[in-house]
Amino acid sequence: MAYLLKVLLGECLPFNNMRYFQEMQTYFPRLFDARYLADLVKNLKGGLLEVAGLLEVTTPYSNHSAASNSYVTGLVFFKLRTMFFEGTIDEKLNGLQHALEGVITRQ
Repeated sequence: MAYLLKVLLGECLPFNNMRYFQEMQTYFPRLFDARYLADLVKNLKGGLLEVAGLLEVTTPYSNHSAASNSYVTGLVFFKLRTMFFEGTIDEKLNGLQHALEGVITRQ
């Protein structure tokens, strides 16, 4: 998402969290992070392909390319929503993102 935001802005990403989240809210008012949602599910840990495997999501590609990973991320998201969130995801999870140092939230 950060790369896509950088492209949309036509400049470097904002240096502070507040501006970053303002821009994210502008371009992506509804954002549900599949990685963050997977972290909420007990015993559903690992990288994208591991989580996809645990969810029995068929991965059509064996390589790690941007297209393949994007497609698999979408499949994982919809499988998570169906299996663990009863088909709908609570709005309080909108904008929460998984980060290297924990969860980051909109300010």
